[in-house]
Amino acid sequence: MSSGFPTHGEMSQMKRLVQDSIEAGAIGISTGLLFPRSNYAVPQELIELAKIVSKSGGFYFTHMRGDGIEAVEEVVRIAREADISCQIAHLHGFYENALLIEKARANGLDISFDQYPYRAGSAGLKAIIPSWAHVGGKEELIERLKDSEAREKIRDEIETNGILSLQNLG
Repeated sequence: MSSGFPTHGEMSQMKRLVQDSIEAGAIGISTGLLFPRSNYAVPQELIELAKIVSKSGGFYFTHMRGDGIEAVEEVVRIAREADISCQIAHLHGFYENALLIEKARANGLDISFDQYPYRAGSAGLKAIIPSWAHVGGKEELIERLKDSEAREKIRDEIETNGILSLQNLG
């Protein structure tokens, strides 16, 4: 497992899989950008895949990369550049997030969201550990957590950024 933009061959394969899925009856694509493995996806990769779905009138559904304005901006960018309707799962907290979505809607984008009516979430610790710590899979994550220096870096990043940080994205 690696992070960063996929190779040309990997991207071609993903595009074929999305197209095959649409032809088989799928109505869109869904991402869980908050969670390990999915959080390696970079915006341009998501835009390219969403363009395929958009051609069939499909839909993009996402658990955003975090709670912050940067995560909403990423979804708005994907919607705009892929010309696709988007649904954000469980929009959290910040009034600014809803205002940014409202502004995007006023500019012609079809973006909606839902919220659950309580303050707690249920994503678990894995979702707040920085994506770089997951590179290499579960075994390498465990090794990083055993290493006091790496563990301290992970702790500092969680305390500083929580899940709000968009890490090394293009």
